Amino acid sequence: MANPRALAVQGQEVTLQVQFYNASGEAVDADSTPTVSVRNTDGEEILAPTSRGVLSVDTGLYEYTYRVPDDAEEGSWMDDWEATIDE
Repeated sequence: MANPRALAVQGQEVTLQVQFYNASGEAVDADSTPTVSVRNTDGEEILAPTSRGVLSVDTGLYEYTYRVPDDAEEGSWMDDWEATIDE
């Protein structure tokens, strides 16, 4: 079982999630599976944009399980999500 974002641990999996909304604030699905990328504390891209492994959990809610490297530097990492929503 992957850890929640707040409990990311070196060498373990963490669940990353994103929720998409329309201009009215309603949850909406992306037109296709979104991509996610991961950057370390130095801003270096550790995971190139990918949609492989991204799962649709609910309307507009997507998640990705990322394995934190054993030698990952402590600090704030960034996950960037990209999707097209055509309404």
